[in-house]
Amino acid sequence: MSKKRVTVPLTLGIALTCVAAIVVVGALIFGWTRYNFEVRLMFSDRYSMAILVSTLGGLYMLLIAVRMIFEPQYGWYVWGRFQESVYLRRWWLVCSPFFPFITTSFGYVKTGWIEPANISAWCAFIFSVFQFIKHVTGAWLRPARRGKYFVYEPTDHNDPLIATASIRKFSIIGGDILQKLGPHTFVTPGSDYFVLHGCVFHRPTNLLLQDPRSAISCAAIRRVKDYELPETLKIYRIIAFIYTRSSGGLLYNENKIGLKTDLESIANIPPKQAEICISKTTYFDFICSNDLTRYYILPSDTRAGIGEDLFDLVRSRTTGRVISLANSSLSNHMGGGTLAIARSGQLYLSKQGKLTLAARGLLAPTGSGSFDWRDQWFKRNLHQLIVTGIERELREECAYTKKDIEETIILGYGRDIRRGGKPDFFAVSFVNKPPEIDHAEIGFIDQHQVFDIESTDETDLREKLNLIRDSIAGSASKAVLINLQLLADAESPILIKILEFIRRDAPPTPKRSLLSRVFNRARCGKS
Repeated sequence: MSKKRVTVPLTLGIALTCVAAIVVVGALIFGWTRYNFEVRLMFSDRYSMAILVSTLGGLYMLLIAVRMIFEPQYGWYVWGRFQESVYLRRWWLVCSPFFPFITTSFGYVKTGWIEPANISAWCAFIFSVFQFIKHVTGAWLRPARRGKYFVYEPTDHNDPLIATASIRKFSIIGGDILQKLGPHTFVTPGSDYFVLHGCVFHRPTNLLLQDPRSAISCAAIRRVKDYELPETLKIYRIIAFIYTRSSGGLLYNENKIGLKTDLESIANIPPKQAEICISKTTYFDFICSNDLTRYYILPSDTRAGIGEDLFDLVRSRTTGRVISLANSSLSNHMGGGTLAIARSGQLYLSKQGKLTLAARGLLAPTGSGSFDWRDQWFKRNLHQLIVTGIERELREECAYTKKDIEETIILGYGRDIRRGGKPDFFAVSFVNKPPEIDHAEIGFIDQHQVFDIESTDETDLREKLNLIRDSIAGSASKAVLINLQLLADAESPILIKILEFIRRDAPPTPKRSLLSRVFNRARCGKS
């Protein structure tokens, strides 16, 4: 169960309920006692409407609070809109829900119905309501091209708008390989690197990550200065939110772990001397940096061919190589996904819900997402950090506890070029029960699909994994296809470990009462 997805909306809802209750009760008590408990006199002078407006404002907040308590998804929506307003410094949107009630109350108390101060209060009331409806209902998302900038996502090299910008002449060094990704090109240095579905991998690094005692896995963690969005990207913040919200997903901000060290650079350092640098970043920083690099941004009043290709923030303009994490100006927060395998020989995949921003409606790894800043608390090395982040996502999306996950094996690490070169980790986890969908995850996870991988030997297991990958290719995210490919191509010790786990006798599953089973089915749906 995702405790955070329940706790945050619940806390906000309770706090707002208390404020609303104080406003409503205070207004009613004031009016009641002022007019000697005669209700008909409460509306006899200029104070009466102030009392009424305050009461309505409190009831309005109370309705929002109650919905936040009983519907966590709505709580996250309200919290996300507030976070966005603060991030973009749009203070009017923060104040607009409360300003109408304050201005009208003040106007009635001071001047009554028709005098100038009251007219001003009414104008402020109307303007505040207009601003609130305009922003919160999302009406401002529709005329995206009326703003200062608009974004364009090209599909291939033949697009005339970006033909001159997307194909560059790089200084290719011996052994470098030119790669094509949609309308863009970049360079990978040497045969040790390979590309899977837009993600760049380094074979030796993947092998070292699979060993918990290697230099990379044992690398110490050093915290550096928090990430700050460059001024060159701040001008695109509003357009970034417009296009992200227009996809329909639930957007809210959280602190994330930004990786500042290329793992291949510490592969040959002794374990006790290697270290990686991380910095605190946020998901909104990712939206305004990494996620923008797939777009071509143009001013609204320009003609075709004039604009900025933000993919140049991912690769070097001279060599074409992907810019290192240490020198990147992007957020580059860490993420990961894992495939859950049970002793019954079943592999589980998650189908993403309509509230997710990535891979909506597609099959994804059983547990996937980005690493929260709290995942690095009290972690001594990189291996512990990766496993903690991946297993937390698995517990949240499958209603597992720590005891339900027996082991997690890291398969590899790559940089997702489609998302600005952000670092992603891939793994496989051994679990001892099928996944479930907690009520807090409804809308984020639609269902879990089951695939049989019980095999006789390594060859049979590889064939089944490849068959699953091919069968879901049209309805799966890039992340799950990469994860399946890495698992099918894994070294023999990992596959042998999977076969041994499947063949091991499972512990007896505790029986649940009939009432418990019926309640779980009604609440979460059949997995």
